[in-house]
Amino acid sequence: MSLSVEYAKNGKKKLDVLDRKLDLEERKWYAEQRERERQRQFESEQLKRDEVNRRGNQRHENFLALVQQGKTPSEIEMALHLYGNN
Repeated sequence: MSLSVEYAKNGKKKLDVLDRKLDLEERKWYAEQRERERQRQFESEQLKRDEVNRRGNQRHENFLALVQQGKTPSEIEMALHLYGNN
């Protein structure tokens, strides 16, 4: 074969290797993006759960404080409603 044909074949092989490398890097990048998104979603859900727990704890503390003050059930209900703890 001629030298130019060998040169062309070698160039094609190099391009094939680079294409495979690029494909691998793209798949790795997309996998990393999916993992980052999964982590962000997990953290967001955790923050929401923490907020729900915090509000529940606050409601319980408010309820106990009202009971300790000797408030009636209707006064407790009204106070919790007014403070948005229902």
